[in-house]
Amino acid sequence: APTAPGVALRPEVPGLGEGITCSVGSPGTDEDGDALTYDFEWQREGVGYTAALHSATMSTVSGTAVSAGETWLCSIRSRAGGLTSEWATDEVTVTSGCDTGAVTRTASGVDFVTVCAQTFQMGCTPGAAPCQTDETLHTVTLTHTYNMGQTEVTQGEFGAVMGYNPSTLGTCGDDCPVENVTWHESVAYANAVSRAAGLASCYTCTGSGTSVTCTTSANPYTCEGYRLATEAEWEAAARCGTDLTYAGSNTIGLVGWYVVNAVGLKHAVAEKYPNGCGLYDMTGNVWEWTHDGYGTYGGTTTDPTGAVSGSGRVLRGGSSNLQADYTRVAYRNWDLATNRNDLRGLRLARTTP
Repeated sequence: APTAPGVALRPEVPGLGEGITCSVGSPGTDEDGDALTYDFEWQREGVGYTAALHSATMSTVSGTAVSAGETWLCSIRSRAGGLTSEWATDEVTVTSGCDTGAVTRTASGVDFVTVCAQTFQMGCTPGAAPCQTDETLHTVTLTHTYNMGQTEVTQGEFGAVMGYNPSTLGTCGDDCPVENVTWHESVAYANAVSRAAGLASCYTCTGSGTSVTCTTSANPYTCEGYRLATEAEWEAAARCGTDLTYAGSNTIGLVGWYVVNAVGLKHAVAEKYPNGCGLYDMTGNVWEWTHDGYGTYGGTTTDPTGAVSGSGRVLRGGSSNLQADYTRVAYRNWDLATNRNDLRGLRLARTTP
């Protein structure tokens, strides 16, 4: 009888809706020199599955048959000269399709990663020290899975949509984050991307360019279009299920630009390592405006949207001209929505449809 082949299953961590391919990773052998063929069998949650598509050395399950949390087992055996080998097997478990770091490019050309709805500890966790007085530890529940821009919005992206580039670090190039934007300009950009995609806007704006003024016109968690992340969404995405000091590491130099390593303050996005969710520059580079008004933690802890009064808006992530403490995942900053600064930018978000 021939020997069993090796089994190769891809992807190793399939997401929701992804097809699964089982192939002959290494061929079997036959001492008689007979030609080898291969038989494939699938099981989903221990039950035989017969609708896979087969070729000579590969079998594929369609993504439409795949559900989150399922375990799929593929078995292959060699056949030669009327004899068969033992079955060789391998299995994978399907994830929810979020928190995997997988990148989705939208019709608007924005690269997103998907972050799961979750309950998490926000604020002064043990890994977030040294904590500030406004980082009170509390439990937050996010009931909607959402998309976060893989990177901060770049100067090239902003200019292509808005027709101008407000950045003062103009020589940094199209791949550097847009900066020197107000909160109003940031949400006006989100509206423009929504319109381009045929989606409802999340903000109401008057004026244009650097003179635009905007207000929130929809609940960010249920709004159809692009927007800024809420402060809770931002921190959940930065943490990505961990209690690290910075987004993706306890060593800031691996994941972020800050005052010690950011010579010249000019750095393109995605030059450092991403965090576990595949998000770049959540630590350092430029501050990121969030959707929320700034206030003390408290009140609603399910899908929170920040303070309902006051004109301050929350900024997160730190920037390349500041010490490491200001780039911690729990650190909170704020400014008037009308103010601009050469190290303040934005990152898009959208509730997963």
